[in-house]
Amino acid sequence: MAPILGYWNVRGIAEPIRYLMAYTGTKCEYCDYVTGDAPDYDKSGWLSVKETLGLPFPNLPYYIDGDVKLTQTTAIIRHIARKHNLCGTSEEEMMRTDVIAAEAVDFINGFIKFTYFSPDMEGGREAYLNSCKVFLQRHSDFLSTYPYFTGDHLSFADFMMYEILDQLRTFEPLALNPFQNIKDFMARIERIPAIKEFLESEYFRNRPISNKMAQWGTKPIPRQ
Repeated sequence: MAPILGYWNVRGIAEPIRYLMAYTGTKCEYCDYVTGDAPDYDKSGWLSVKETLGLPFPNLPYYIDGDVKLTQTTAIIRHIARKHNLCGTSEEEMMRTDVIAAEAVDFINGFIKFTYFSPDMEGGREAYLNSCKVFLQRHSDFLSTYPYFTGDHLSFADFMMYEILDQLRTFEPLALNPFQNIKDFMARIERIPAIKEFLESEYFRNRPISNKMAQWGTKPIPRQ
């Protein structure tokens, strides 16, 4: 029986897991929960089963593979990555993978806070994008030495970083333009055959980035 990945029917914070599944050829059943429309944003599709799945810490996303029942994005993606030696090939790479994964989590949390909860998202747009420039420059500088954020070898953290950068450039198409190393990294990931196939799939194209209560990204957005 294939593993089950449960999450909302959006990209959100689970998409790096889906990339990793695609890259490793892991067959998986996606259990996508739908949020109701405004103003209530009904979540009963998830809440009605939340306590019935045998999850020690019920949450979304979740991953069930036989007796393995995990929640939390980084726990799930690390579990899958360990099976496929995608956590770094040396102690240095493993340390760097941990750092980059944490960097990605920090960035996506800030992006979610801005696009979901900002009292004036459009009014604060320029200031937010300006605040991203130090992060982008620092990570672009690192990529001047290595093809991947982990180093010479691809790791799960690269998929985490790819997704948050893709969400940012979807929010603002010009955001990555000054950072050629990042643009090259994005293209490098997109050339991976399994990732290319996933990005071209109807499943990927038909899901929005954000859930319905967000101020942005609540409809599927055509890729440039």
